[in-house]
Amino acid sequence: MSNHICHISIDDVTNAFRSLSHAGDSIYNVRFFRYIYALHRLLGLKMTLYVYAQNREWTLKYVTDIYKHELEEASDWLKFGFHAVSDEQKENNYMPNFEGAFVEANKQIERFAGARSIAEILRLHYWYYPAEYVETLKNHGVQTILTYEGQKIASLGLNQWITNIRIEQDTFRQIINKISHHVNNQPLVIFTHEWALNRRNKIKLAITIALLRLLGYQFICE
Repeated sequence: MSNHICHISIDDVTNAFRSLSHAGDSIYNVRFFRYIYALHRLLGLKMTLYVYAQNREWTLKYVTDIYKHELEEASDWLKFGFHAVSDEQKENNYMPNFEGAFVEANKQIERFAGARSIAEILRLHYWYYPAEYVETLKNHGVQTILTYEGQKIASLGLNQWITNIRIEQDTFRQIINKISHHVNNQPLVIFTHEWALNRRNKIKLAITIALLRLLGYQFICE
């Protein structure tokens, strides 16, 4: 695969869904969705949003489906993917209800955004991939998992893409250095978190995307 392919995602997306309850006649009235739509319209961004099946007192069942048509129309550039059973999951904490939560999350994504909006490339919370999780993902059509450099897991036939850049953690100098030294045959993988998207990091992400476009990168979401 060309090294001029880039996968960009946002983890832990929660508050944006809560905001839909007062979004009016369009999902893009929500600041978060308006921001990523602007990046798509101006720079050709394609993006995946990774979500929890449930939070402390909230689940994907509460996401309204009144914007389903709008999200279906956006499914060529915006996908939603399972991230974890719950935001309360601790690092390396095995969740026996993983498969049930995964299936339910995809069911809810299909309900409010359509089947074509379900991502087949996933990053699990804390990059935690026990063999049982990987087997479940494979059995349910997931094609690729996102890992970190040096991570050793039993992929059981799934593609593994290394995550290269974390927007809120890497400086501009580090981002440019990582892009310039990205010479392998895998996509460049960039991510951030919803909770980290303050004004500074929104600008940093936008500039990074603009730079990648100038360098001839194509954005993917699958």
